[in-house]
Amino acid sequence: MFNYNISNINNIFGNKPTFIKDNDITDNFAINYQKYPQPVLYGPIRIIKDTELEFKVIKYTDCFEISLLRFLHMIFGNNGKMELNQHPNLVCNNELISYFLDKSFFYDVNYYETRNGFQERANWCNFLNERNIFKYKKNNLYEVCASLENLFNFFSYFFNISFENKDYQDNLNKLAYLLSTEDKKIKFELNNFGNISSNTFYINSYIKIFVNNDNLYDWEIYQYFKVENNYITERETGHSDYKDSIYIKNLQINKN
Repeated sequence: MFNYNISNINNIFGNKPTFIKDNDITDNFAINYQKYPQPVLYGPIRIIKDTELEFKVIKYTDCFEISLLRFLHMIFGNNGKMELNQHPNLVCNNELISYFLDKSFFYDVNYYETRNGFQERANWCNFLNERNIFKYKKNNLYEVCASLENLFNFFSYFFNISFENKDYQDNLNKLAYLLSTEDKKIKFELNNFGNISSNTFYINSYIKIFVNNDNLYDWEIYQYFKVENNYITERETGHSDYKDSIYIKNLQINKN
């Protein structure tokens, strides 16, 4: 997490992203988008812990978890199945391979709004909970915090990728290189922006995701931190939104 003196914070911030730019999409944009799963809107999750020692229900919103899941579907999915152990550049942890082994995924978002769909989302959240590799929002056990650090932590643990550089764009470049295949080239364009006051620090990490040179998705992750004695300290809250890029929205409007 952040540990900065606010007097030196300006080097984190650039400008807000330019949402529409020349060369953000190719002539194959519409065809390219049809190949990949649609983003799923975050929603309410119920995790039930039922053991001999306790019974409790944990409720939260799966914003980061569903963002990550749909990103994985896009990267590793093929015909509704996850091909985690067939990627040419990566060796996947057996635990993650086993989790997806007998599971199908759906390109259509409507499934993930059904009872079964929400149960699958809860199962995924529960799979990620109670690990020492993530920063959590609830009791440091549940609800993975929306952050780029946790995204890197996920790939570091489950794919043994080392992220030694503190520069987020450099880390994303490395991840994109490893995730890319001959048929699916990945690129990330990161824009950090936000503001800071005497007691609050807000940062928005806005990632434009390119697949085969088309900006198909945007992944927005923002966080609020407390500021005490000129230092950014405790994380208060945050949010993740993995969504269609503005080009997809324009395409849908034009179709209608």
